[in-house]
This record gives sequence, C-alpha cells and structure tokens, in this order.
Amino acid sequence: MRRFQSEYSFERFSSRRLYYAFDFLPRSHDVIYSANTSGQFNIWRQTQPVGANPGPFRQLTGFDDWSVRYIAPHPSGRSIVAFADKDGNENYQIFMVDANEGWQQPLVLKPEVRHTFGIECFSPSGKFAAYSSNERAGQDMDIMNTEVSSRESRRVLGDGGIYSFGYWSPDGIRATVGEDTGADDTNIHLLNMRTGEKKNLTPHKDRTVYIPGPWTPRGDGFFLISDSDREFFGLAYLPVRDTPKLKWFETPLCDIEDVALSPNGRILAWSSNQQGYSYIHFRDVRTGHTLGRPVSTGGALTPGWFENRKLIKFSSDGRRLIWLLSTPTRPPEVYVLKVPELKIAKYTDGFIGNIPEKHMARPKLVEFQSYDRSIPAFLYKPQIAENQRAPVVLFIHGGPEAQERPWYSYVGLYQYLQSRGVGVLAPNIRGSTGYGKSYRRLIYHDWGGGELRDIEHAAKYLKGLDWVDPARIGVFGGSFGGFATLSAVTRLPEYWAVAVDIFGPGNLITFLKAVPAFWKRFMPELVGDPNTEADFLLSRSPITYIDDLKCPILIIQGANDPRVVKAESDQIVEKLRSKGREVEYIIFQDEGHGFTKRKNEFNAWKRASEFLLEHLLNKQYSTPQR
Repeated sequence: MRRFQSEYSFERFSSRRLYYAFDFLPRSHDVIYSANTSGQFNIWRQTQPVGANPGPFRQLTGFDDWSVRYIAPHPSGRSIVAFADKDGNENYQIFMVDANEGWQQPLVLKPEVRHTFGIECFSPSGKFAAYSSNERAGQDMDIMNTEVSSRESRRVLGDGGIYSFGYWSPDGIRATVGEDTGADDTNIHLLNMRTGEKKNLTPHKDRTVYIPGPWTPRGDGFFLISDSDREFFGLAYLPVRDTPKLKWFETPLCDIEDVALSPNGRILAWSSNQQGYSYIHFRDVRTGHTLGRPVSTGGALTPGWFENRKLIKFSSDGRRLIWLLSTPTRPPEVYVLKVPELKIAKYTDGFIGNIPEKHMARPKLVEFQSYDRSIPAFLYKPQIAENQRAPVVLFIHGGPEAQERPWYSYVGLYQYLQSRGVGVLAPNIRGSTGYGKSYRRLIYHDWGGGELRDIEHAAKYLKGLDWVDPARIGVFGGSFGGFATLSAVTRLPEYWAVAVDIFGPGNLITFLKAVPAFWKRFMPELVGDPNTEADFLLSRSPITYIDDLKCPILIIQGANDPRVVKAESDQIVEKLRSKGREVEYIIFQDEGHGFTKRKNEFNAWKRASEFLLEHLLNKQYSTPQR
C-alpha cells in the first residue's frame, strides 16, 4: 500500500543549484555553467552528458566569497569572461578565466562600481568585451568597451540613460543596445562601437518593450521580441535601413520569451511561455518550414520552465542548442539538443538526494475568482488520506513583474512540504508576467491595493476546498512577495496561522528612498513618489498596520541587500518585539537579495520549512535523517 507521506529529510530534497549562467565552449564539445557544488557559484566545464560513462567535469574558478552570475566564452574557446559579485552586493566585477587551466584574473575590477552583462559580451573577433557600468554616475548605466589584451576600457555611450548591451553586428563595428526609458518602456538603439554615434531604431509613442535578438549573418537586420501594439510579446524582424519597419514572424496569444539564430542563419529557434510552461520551436528560415518538436534520448522531455535571462543558445557550429530546464519534480539542469536530429541529452544531475518521483507532487493549474477577474495559480495537493484535511501555504512570488512557474521551487521546499502533508498554492496575482501587458501593469502605483484583494480571495478559495483545513493556512513570500506577505498578515490577519517573509519591504517610503540609484527614476510610476505621496505610501505600508498582526512570523534578511536594505526588516522586527509578538529574525551577514552560498541557502529554506511545519502541524518539528 502506498504511504501518504514520505520520511525523506529536507537535506535530500535540497539539491545542488545551477545559476543562470551556461553556454557552449567554442571549438570543443564541452559545456560550461555556474553551479554551487563547491558551496559557492563557480564555473564548471563538462565534456559529455550524464549517463553510464559521463565525460570529465571540473571546476575552473576558485571563488569563496564571490559568486559567478554571468559567463561568456571567448570566440577562441581558450578563455571565459565571468561577471561575479561579492557576498551578494550586486556590484559585479569582470574576470577572465583560462578555459583549460582554470583560475580567474581580474579584467575590470572596481569594487564600488556595478558592471552588468547584457546579452552578448565579446565582439566577433574576440578583441573587445562590452558591458554596462554606472561608474560615471550611479543613477545611469553606460555602455563600456574593454580591449581584452590591453585591458583598457573606453566609454562608448554615456549620455544619462540606462543602457544594456545587446548583440554585436557580424562586422564588429555596430551593436544593438537596449535603453530603459520608463516603466515597461524600452528602445533599441543602433550604436557605432567606434564613434559612439547612436540611432533609435524603435521610436514609439505608447509604452512598448523592445528586446534585441540576434543579427542575420549579413548584418542587414536582426530579430527582436516586442509587445508593440499587442498584449503579448511576439517575434519580429527589423531591417537596419533609413526607415526600419517591423516584420512579424510569430504573434501567438502567449509570450515569446527568447530567440536564437544558428550562426549560418538557417535555423531560427524561439521559446514560448504557455500558462507558465516553456516550449521550444524551430523554423527553417529559408523554407519557412517549422521543424518537429524535440524529444529527449530517454523519452518525452518533462514540461517545465527554461531558467535564465538568455534562455536558449546555439553552439558556434550551429549543430547544438543549450538551455537550463527546471521542472516541478527536478531542479534545474543543463540540456543540449542536437540539430537537426532534435535529440536531447542531459548534461548535469544536481539532484543528489535521489528521491523517487512517486513522492513528488505535480501541480495542477487552477483559477480562482478575485473581485474583478480570475487569477491563475499552481496547486500542489499533498498525498493525504480520504476525508483528511491538510494545511496549505500560500506562496507569493517576487517581482512583482515576474511569474510563478512550474519549477523546483526554493531548492525543493514545495516538494518537502507536500511530503509532510502540507499543500501549496502558488498564484500569479495581478502584476505577474505571462498574461499580457494589461495584466502586468495592474500593479503599477498600486502596491498593497488590488493584489492584496487577490491574496484575500486566494485564502477564501483555499478555505472552500474540501481537503484544506481553513484554520491552518500560512503565507510565504520573498522580495515583493515579502511585501505582499507582510501586507497580508497585517491587513488581513484573520486568515493566517503562520508567515515567512524573506527580505520584504515593510515601509514603502524608506524602501523607495534606499533602492539603487539606477532604479529611482522609475519608482514614482511603479510604486509612488516618497517626496510627494507620503500619505498614500504609508497607507499601503505594512508597518502602518503592524499592531494588527496576530500570527507567528519568521523574517529572513541579507545584510548586504542592495534592493531591500536590512533596515526594512529591522523596522518590522523592532515594532513586533516592542509589542511582544512572536517573531524570529535571521540575518545572513554575507548575503544580499537572495542566496549565493549553498550553506546559507540550505539553512534558510530548512529553517523556513521547520517554522511552517511547527505552526501548521502544531508540534515541534524535527527532521529525521534518511
């Protein structure tokens, strides 16, 4: 008889984690990626996929306090550029790594400056590395270009905008550059990397997002992703001429999230977001024919979510495609697809706990009715006996312009909870991406407004399920989700038995005054103006209603958090303790907005799981080792 609850420890659900950094190493069959196997995110190189006789893999960098966030291989295949920050401070520095011998050497090292990776980095010849920097003015991001051999850097574009590097043109003279011009509003410029001359290729009147994609081999135009005159992001081509005009390639009723083009320009690949699940598509550019759907070498590929900023990448010979896939029952892993055979191989296996999938819950996509619309959500129902009622935790994602996806969440936290008989509801409340720009923009200048009503209706939905114990509902969130959690427990206190807040802002005025300088110009539109709208912001701030909090709460904070500074959590904790409320406060001195060290991440999520179980199962919870 199948048991309803497993006894596997949290340690076994917790896995090695790959960061959003992976690529092919040119002129080899190897892949490179950033993983925290060593306890910190370092670069690893691997020759063959996992299997009976996996090829060698080895660590190339030796960081202890630094975390590799982004990587780019040199076109020669002999070196790799790594963007890394120290203790989560998000001031990324640039290092060169020998792809054969390993170890890192500084390429651009200015610890007080933020250097950010765009989409590409190296010029086609490999002579230059391009990136963004706020060295000139903290509130701006300039386009910089560093000659690799001499390590001499030059500012190419710095006119007061917030720019991110796109793609080098095939001739290495021009490049596409993205500019953030407002909340949910961007442009793509054509930038001469020698003279600094720029041209806006996407002038528009209404708020529109344009994301640059790859150039054609001849350099006469490039692909891009945009929501111009559409609810959802579509795929288009833009020729580079005096009066460029978009030519739409794909305009589905869902978001296209990324695009890649084989180096010879023959095969176009793109990924789409369909109700949170990622799908990959292929087209032969010359014939216009769509290629068949890929299958893995071991059967159908489990649906999940492609994780990364750049989701899919072709190898330099165009014969392979790489991505990072997370599923609800398995952590993110690197997969490689052979083109045109469309066969998939798995290159990494970080799930060392080896828990059978029969002890995992697959989410059901549901909708519940809020006050003015339906809200999509993923529901994880635990294995419980018939007529048994279970506790449930409502998880609220960050962003807010992000999306709950079918992923191996919080290194297995969802799955661990369901294994102990606790359900999970993970909604995509208003402001979430993936459901059109009108839905995404509902959160603008309305933090603590409509989305709080969505959360209330989520709680009511759970109370109406016949297997849910209405007296044992918890709430959990990080970043914006932490703000939403604090709002829920202070303004809707009657619904919650327990809460966990991870680096969530509690006072919108102090939060807005302390955000990074390059965010501040957009904050009045996104959240509010702390100088002119103090009363409004206080009316939406959890700290205003702190006296009404009833349930026990765990608060976790990184001391180096540059986005939601530690003072935000300090305020909440100080107020609660002065009222004699039950609050547990954990500060990680060597972390920022999230976790870069495996030990810290494990300890945070394990304590969060224990805190939830202690209060939802009404007993001191201890985890048996197995």
